[in-house]
Amino acid sequence: MTRLAHLVSKIFEPMIVLSALIVVGTIHEGLSVQFLFFVFFVMIVPALILRIWYVKKKGIDWDIRDRKKRILPLFILLLLTTIDVLLVRFWHSAFLTDVFVLFFVWSVGYFLITLVWKISGHTSVITLASLLFITWYGGSVWPILLTIPAVVWARVVGKNHTLSQAIGGTLYSFGVYEIWQSILR
Repeated sequence: MTRLAHLVSKIFEPMIVLSALIVVGTIHEGLSVQFLFFVFFVMIVPALILRIWYVKKKGIDWDIRDRKKRILPLFILLLLTTIDVLLVRFWHSAFLTDVFVLFFVWSVGYFLITLVWKISGHTSVITLASLLFITWYGGSVWPILLTIPAVVWARVVGKNHTLSQAIGGTLYSFGVYEIWQSILR
């Protein structure tokens, strides 16, 4: 079971999920292939390089299990997200600007929570991504919601989080998403 839990965690790693979400959002919006390459090389690659550098520099695992060691990379992610919002806005995509502003707001809250408590980034990101996917493609894609309990299970069984931390990540994203939707309505 532990092997399966680690595999699920690797497949639904936040960087992978967010990268896929950006690609799906770009396709959903009908943006050009050039924009997709722009997103990949200007937004995804720098975040990935910084994450790899930090993990190697600090000699920690990819998940950054120690809450206090998460603060610097999350702060850097917050800065990168701020830059990304401005870059997407420059590209004149209101749709993706909204997505990146949502992710910025989510990141600020996640960063602040991390200062005092460790919630699961995996469960939080898969929840936010699943809700956005359903918003974009409608209720017929509801089975994507099944990824949420699968990731919660994987994070607990893999001993990366307690059940309350995994559920906390999920509830946090549900809350941010609901507030965001009420603002957009």
